[in-house]
Amino acid sequence: MFLLVGSYMQFRAALSLSFWLILGATLTYLIGTFGVTVFGNAPMNEALDAINLGDKNTEALNNIRTSYEGTWNQWHSIRTVFSVLAFILCLLAAVIDSNNDKSIFLIFKHKNYEKQNFFAKILKQ
Repeated sequence: MFLLVGSYMQFRAALSLSFWLILGATLTYLIGTFGVTVFGNAPMNEALDAINLGDKNTEALNNIRTSYEGTWNQWHSIRTVFSVLAFILCLLAAVIDSNNDKSIFLIFKHKNYEKQNFFAKILKQ
């Protein structure tokens, strides 16, 4: 949700590098993390939950785990990579420092920074 709001806020400001980085982070997270969870890991978890483990012997349980674990770990690894990539894109957007972009960190550098005017200054930029 925060990525969507961040994308919208950056879009309202201007089509800047920060906007594209936040948009990339949003899409990366939605497709690579949330999408993989919904269409990869969650269905596998539901299928595993449907198995009556009490009726299985040790060998059957071992076979179920062996067939399940590798594929689930592959999906989880994809999720992890995309989550880290989305985080890196958000960090880059936060620290970007160019003539057209206003970084949140640059606002804190201003000598005349006043807490009560913080949001007003952000919205005016």
